[in-house]
Amino acid sequence: MPAGFFLTSYRRSSQIPRGRQCAINQFALELNSARARSKEVEIDGDQAIVHVTAPGPLLRDIGLVFPALTEGQARAAWTPLRPKPSWDEPNQRVVFRRDQMVPCKRLDRIVPRLQSQQGSADLLAMWRGVGFGLGWRVPDWIIRRMVRGEREVGSTIGASVEEVVRFLFDTRGAVFPAGTDALIDAFTRADEDPLAGGWLGPAVLSESQLQLLSNTAAGRATACNSYWNTDLFGPDTECSVEFSTIPANGELGMLMSRLVNIGASTTDGYASLWLSNTPNSQYQYYRSDNDVPTQLGVTHNQTPLLVSTDLIGHSCIGDTLQHYYDTGSGFVAITDTETDNSYTAPGRTALRFAEATGRFDDFRAGTVPRGRGFLDGRLLQRLRRVGVG
Repeated sequence: MPAGFFLTSYRRSSQIPRGRQCAINQFALELNSARARSKEVEIDGDQAIVHVTAPGPLLRDIGLVFPALTEGQARAAWTPLRPKPSWDEPNQRVVFRRDQMVPCKRLDRIVPRLQSQQGSADLLAMWRGVGFGLGWRVPDWIIRRMVRGEREVGSTIGASVEEVVRFLFDTRGAVFPAGTDALIDAFTRADEDPLAGGWLGPAVLSESQLQLLSNTAAGRATACNSYWNTDLFGPDTECSVEFSTIPANGELGMLMSRLVNIGASTTDGYASLWLSNTPNSQYQYYRSDNDVPTQLGVTHNQTPLLVSTDLIGHSCIGDTLQHYYDTGSGFVAITDTETDNSYTAPGRTALRFAEATGRFDDFRAGTVPRGRGFLDGRLLQRLRRVGVG
């Protein structure tokens, strides 16, 4: 597919209080329908550089709304730092803290071909270390393409050299969950209001806390969340939870990790959001800066629609966030990941509901040893078709 760069702004999210999202989200339905790829880098000025791989007509439509950039213009527009957003409660708006600057994600994390020659050499060394050191069989034609620095390993794989190499380097063949996640709470005790036994809250958005009802962690009439205060997990983290009762259509459940600086208008970290949107499930990734949620990437619509007793999972490995679901046959990764390098320290994990219908059960979380990640079953299948594995 052809590709292009665009310069976009951020706008308020309609789904998350105080939330921000990249304006490219107005094309989320079209991008999902075309199986297109959209990745952004937030930069200074409440703006993002977005790289979109999509059919030509869709790129032209996007170009009618957002300024198109050449690769050189995208490089020139990139800024190394951005100010952290913060919430101005009296005026009910997002402001930006110039006294709190954080690094911007590099362009080569959304467009791997922009990596340096040294980066290519480092990736090749990683591939050799993983492929030959751990028994992976790597066809010569792939190695030759990697040496030449070609972006695409092959149309059958549909992934960049960097994506494939980092996939093998990070996973070491592990499948989510990696077995480091312990059962943190089965919620099998007397009712509690708020949720206790190691839980505190709220972690984000100055909401109320979850409660314990009939051996489940339950929502309320208004949004609520609680965080596990007994353990720090990470920086590489995995967590999962069962929907004992699925939220009502149009409502959500959320897993959060790497939460630090927890407090009113100070919480930083990451979240994976699942939303019931018959006939699909919707998945979103968020980063919290000073308790201001910013959506990472576009909203992903994907079947199946989860039901009660299904599970959702979330991992933060390095700078990569991945959402999972389990309908009874093991966890499956959704079709896209997001990357962000703002918060890399160990932190707390948390649960959130936006209404009273949903119930959580059997919450698990753990620290994943460095250098371990998770196999995406779809990518593994594509790799095996061309002789990797």
